[in-house]
Amino acid sequence: MKQNVTAKGAGILVLLSDLASAFHESNGEFQRAAILPLLRKGLMSTTLALAFMFGDPAHHITNAPSACAHAAPIEMTFANGPVRLDDPLRSFPGLDLRHPQYLGSGGGGAVFAYDRAETTAARSPSTGRSTGSGPTSGRARDQAAVVKVSWVRSAASVSRECTVLDYMETHHITGVERCRGQVPYPLDNRRLMIAMEPVMDGDSVASISEIDERLRPKAVQYIIRTLVQMLSSGVVTTDVQPLISKATGEVLFIDMTEAKIVFTSGDVIPFVDLALAQSFVSEMIGLIPTDSPDELIRVANLQLIQELQNIHEPSGADKMTNLQQQQRQLLELLPAA
Repeated sequence: MKQNVTAKGAGILVLLSDLASAFHESNGEFQRAAILPLLRKGLMSTTLALAFMFGDPAHHITNAPSACAHAAPIEMTFANGPVRLDDPLRSFPGLDLRHPQYLGSGGGGAVFAYDRAETTAARSPSTGRSTGSGPTSGRARDQAAVVKVSWVRSAASVSRECTVLDYMETHHITGVERCRGQVPYPLDNRRLMIAMEPVMDGDSVASISEIDERLRPKAVQYIIRTLVQMLSSGVVTTDVQPLISKATGEVLFIDMTEAKIVFTSGDVIPFVDLALAQSFVSEMIGLIPTDSPDELIRVANLQLIQELQNIHEPSGADKMTNLQQQQRQLLELLPAA
């Protein structure tokens, strides 16, 4: 079915053919097929082989705060350097952050949650966009922010993380954090701080298997939606890190230190980026348990169909005309009946 494909182009076919070949068009309507098993069979993760190429290893943030909230500057010492943050913290324009709580640390830096006091500074339309979540317990809420303080050696990768998050916000990708700004770390200008939102309230886990069975279909929908939105916008990452709310099933993907925009310039997507994209798809699909019941697989298939239809939907903003050339090339690989 697919001929005259170059060696590099073949990598894209490996990435999307399984995702697309389960579809065919009939009278303008996509038909359902068993997509998820094809993806599981056809994709092989290359995360470990690629991780060293893309900066510092990503840290895993758990959203369980420490027992006490600090009413004074918080000071901590790590192997990669000390961290001192004010309370309130007003380093980021338009943000008044209070009551820091330590969340975790890793290769990218140390991470803290802050409550956010509303300021009179007007929010831009882009940063004012919500992920569709409210302040309800167990959901991602915008009344708080995460502050990541980089190490000296990770400053560049943390800065890129903010850039990629800004790009994803511009492309209306849901289920991921938004960067509210980056500023130098006051005590060492070789380091920097970024502020992100939302923060997941309540108890969260990293596996669908750990939430109530009744919430698993909703979590699968969130995962598939973010996967297709990121892929169609040319953003991929390694070491996928979801926070899944045990109360609602909502999924928030955090720690995009390793994220990369692969569709930026040129006519050919480098082979290493194709391999990274393939690994990304494999990781995201792998979040759906292999022993899932048929009903959960059906939910995943239907959600994938819906997201693909949304990409091709001509009404509204005519998304096809706004996609970059490489993205259009990917979407054009979808086979016709």
